[in-house]
Amino acid sequence: MKNRQNNSVRAAALQVTLSVALLFGFATLLASSFKAATTAVVDRPQPVVVAQPGFYPPLPALAPAGATCTPIVVDDKITTGYPKQTGRINPTGVPSSCGAPNACSVINGALYHYADHSFTNSTGAPRCVTVTLSSSCTGANSIFAAAYIGGFDPSNICNNIVGDSGVSPNGGSTSFGFNVPDGATFEVVVSEQTANAGCEFFKLEIFGLCQPTPSPTPTATPPGRVSQITPTNVTCDQFLSGTAPTLSLVEYTLKGSPAVINQVDPGVFFYWVKVTAAAGSNTFTVNEAITSGNFSTLFAMQAGSNVFDLGCVTLHPTISQLGGTVTVQFNAPSAGTYAILVKFSANSVKGAGAPSPTTVHYNISTAGVADSTQGLDLNKKH
Repeated sequence: MKNRQNNSVRAAALQVTLSVALLFGFATLLASSFKAATTAVVDRPQPVVVAQPGFYPPLPALAPAGATCTPIVVDDKITTGYPKQTGRINPTGVPSSCGAPNACSVINGALYHYADHSFTNSTGAPRCVTVTLSSSCTGANSIFAAAYIGGFDPSNICNNIVGDSGVSPNGGSTSFGFNVPDGATFEVVVSEQTANAGCEFFKLEIFGLCQPTPSPTPTATPPGRVSQITPTNVTCDQFLSGTAPTLSLVEYTLKGSPAVINQVDPGVFFYWVKVTAAAGSNTFTVNEAITSGNFSTLFAMQAGSNVFDLGCVTLHPTISQLGGTVTVQFNAPSAGTYAILVKFSANSVKGAGAPSPTTVHYNISTAGVADSTQGLDLNKKH
């Protein structure tokens, strides 16, 4: 009897010992697994986060989806033949930004030459416009830029100001921003900082006049005229849809004795024409002629000329100029209607002798294309 009880006790003790051993083994295994899992998380290569730059300049909240901005570029200079303003703006040292114009004060005591260029917001919505002023002029030849809406008054240069560069680029570049209501025309005025010092060259780049990205698959030929001369802020989509403004006048000022053409406004313009092309290789010629007989300098073609399909997709043409003839060559993926854009530099008449009479009439046309002739007057500014 006693032996039977001892055996039962030993069996129970063995069972307890086995149970403890199993629990210990399970706990060890669980701890090992947890450690391994933790190590794997720590040692796993972590993703690299790269800060993506925003669109420059930032598109305003009202910009349509897929909007794009191609800068308008103007090349000019300031000489003693340019008009004068009373005083100059006292630089704040900080460029203005959209919604945050600088306070305006004037340094009086002298007259300063300036160049004035006008632009229009025809995008259909208010825009935040950024202007970049670049120049190699330094020191006494440094320059300054300011923007105006509602007209620039050279005798009251703080009137209607909406933004300014804050500083001179002084051999480099500087950018400033301001808001432009829908449909408003604004002027960018670049002035010398030392009276009668001038500046041999500067560049303006206008960003922010965005347009909707055109549809790549139009279903029909859009309405509108066959050809048109327009300002340079006009897009392919505007021309094809018939909503582009027409440019019919380029103005100039004179300087020197004998007088030569000095400032030209606007400095560049577009000639658009719709052509019917066959599938494959095509060649068209755009002809420029002076019909008034009182001048001989033609407008030179400028980089930026192009050919588009009806979805405003470029066809990467080859375009060249010889005298008054611009030759446009491109490969059409299929037979149909295409839009040719020739960008002309009105600045190319600078330095030419003064016309007499003072108004010069140009005709621009495309050979073999009916109703493609468009006229433009070069007229002395009063």
